[in-house]
Amino acid sequence: MLLVIDAGNTETVFGLYRGRDLVSRWRMSSHSGRTADEAWVLLRGWCAAEGLEAAGIRDAVISSVVP
Repeated sequence: MLLVIDAGNTETVFGLYRGRDLVSRWRMSSHSGRTADEAWVLLRGWCAAEGLEAAGIRDAVISSVVP
């Protein structure tokens, strides 16, 4: 699966694709103090809640307007 991340000033949007199909998407507030570990825990929880396996994520793309 492909994880796509759009980091904005107010919110960060996550999308999960299987091939060309968007499987799911989530939002969280963009908080400069949030660690990568916290974001990973949230992502794993979102995946688990939808019956998806976070270990199946093989690639990631990140876009950002945040300096």
